[in-house]
Amino acid sequence: MTKNGNSEAAFTLAEVVVALSVFTLIVGAALSLYQQSVLTWKRDEMRFDVQEELKFALESMTRDIRSATEVIDTGTSELKLKVIPPGGNSNGLLNAKEVVYEWDSGKGELVKVFEGKREVLARKVTGFTVKYYDGQNVTAEPESVRRIEIAITAGAGLSSDNGSKITMTTSAAVRASR
Repeated sequence: MTKNGNSEAAFTLAEVVVALSVFTLIVGAALSLYQQSVLTWKRDEMRFDVQEELKFALESMTRDIRSATEVIDTGTSELKLKVIPPGGNSNGLLNAKEVVYEWDSGKGELVKVFEGKREVLARKVTGFTVKYYDGQNVTAEPESVRRIEIAITAGAGLSSDNGSKITMTTSAAVRASR
């Protein structure tokens, strides 16, 4: 800072350029940090949403497995059961209805079909496997199934995450009323 002939203080051009350069660097760093924190927040929020959808889907399947009166088919990428409808009594086995859980790999959706209605339970699904057990051993015979194990994998986060995935599994015993 220099004084001119009238004893007024003033900044030189070099001082102004240096001050603006430092200010620009500080603002640039702050914006970069803000951008990274927003990106992290979005990624975490999307991951949470995927986890919630998978949890909901697994809870729905577990509930139906536990109320199943019959395993219809032992496919590895779909689950077909006869279940007692909500509000039905356990003596009404004749009223059991078919429920199907299937993975639409083209759309990346896990779908429940019950009484002709399709309900999307989870999106961004990249894998859905079902294993059937007659105790400790894997079985392919629907009538001998006692326990079903399910694994769902879904993409988590932003498309720029390069393969960030979540896998959730559950296992449930089939209703013992055959």
